[in-house]
Amino acid sequence: MSDRDPTTPPRRFAPPLHAQGAEAVSHFVESLASDVPPEGLTPLAQALWYDAHGAWDQAHALVQAEASPEAAAVHAYLHRKEGDLANADYWYARAARSRPAIALEREWRELVAAALGSGTGTRC
Repeated sequence: MSDRDPTTPPRRFAPPLHAQGAEAVSHFVESLASDVPPEGLTPLAQALWYDAHGAWDQAHALVQAEASPEAAAVHAYLHRKEGDLANADYWYARAARSRPAIALEREWRELVAAALGSGTGTRC
């Protein structure tokens, strides 16, 4: 259940049409100021939004329901973040990549950029 005022229309994630890469990620990060994710996010983008809000279980449930390599990469990141590296490595392999040797924050931003840039971050 949401605490959102029912008389206020929900915010839809809609970066400017020209927004790509870092600019799209910036708009996504701005959406984190809200208590609810903006409408129009796909499950992967929602998972990354919930992860940024500390809702690991909700993020995990969203990616677990998806079967794409992109979902496997987000799934791997979530297990890496929780410290379950064996499980993370399994999911990185499903995503056809290796565990990155970068900070979690950077991996999160790269996953957000990939989700938003590839058209898998928003629904029209």
